[in-house]
Amino acid sequence: MLIVRGMNKPTSIRAWAAWPSTAQVPLGHSPIIPVSNRPTNGASRTIVMGHRAARGLAPENTLSAVREALAAGVDWIEIDVWHVDGELVVIHDQRVDRTTNGMGYVQDFSLHDLRMLDAGNCQRVPLLEEVIELIDGRCGLNIELKGPDCADAAVDAVNAALRTKRWYREQFLLSSFDHAQLARVKELDRRIRTGLLLCGAPYDLASYAQQLDVWSVHFSLNFVRAEWVSAVQNVGLWAFVYTVNEPQDAARLREINVDGIFTDYPVEALATANAFNTADAA
Repeated sequence: MLIVRGMNKPTSIRAWAAWPSTAQVPLGHSPIIPVSNRPTNGASRTIVMGHRAARGLAPENTLSAVREALAAGVDWIEIDVWHVDGELVVIHDQRVDRTTNGMGYVQDFSLHDLRMLDAGNCQRVPLLEEVIELIDGRCGLNIELKGPDCADAAVDAVNAALRTKRWYREQFLLSSFDHAQLARVKELDRRIRTGLLLCGAPYDLASYAQQLDVWSVHFSLNFVRAEWVSAVQNVGLWAFVYTVNEPQDAARLREINVDGIFTDYPVEALATANAFNTADAA
């Protein structure tokens, strides 16, 4: 049974809509969108990706968090998706309990009932389509495929966004711990970038990543090693680390030449990255 705790339902599922005009980015905003194969020296500075949009600034994976990430001037926004009633919905957990006023498994909800939940501060659970519309090509978008059977719908969403001429293909990255879904993305459209999510690493990491034809490898902060970072970079792949919220962790990752970080606090992370860049130039 699905339970909704203590909130009056809005009159329509679009009652909490937010539109692109409500989100502003810093003047002169120029996010880093890396090239396909990693150059020897990587990007000009550490790439900053807003984790679950901007989890430390607003309810995670909501449109308000996307707006906060844009306002911070992130290079990329990362969100999580599940496939429900033919739509990709933006939510992280297998259950809705932690992030909404509901109880139960995401995939036991109908799309309508899921959208009736409060995902924090009267924010609804967004559709991927709404996130794409809100960002409007102003930074990169990393879509993590959390639930099963997301690959086909995600590929369709990317190609639909590209047809608007508001986005470049290089601005999209589909990542997952479910490596079979990454392989499925490549079956459908080899041009779409994919990211390999890891908690540890397989024995021959570089070879495994190449076999999956991924563009980037995403390491856990708790398990990342310098030799793993070097291994994937030496074969032309980008190395990113999640989730980095402390300056001392960012400094340690800079020492091992990590290309980018996912963070809950993009304002602080961008300030740290720029400070490192200024120190390097001095």
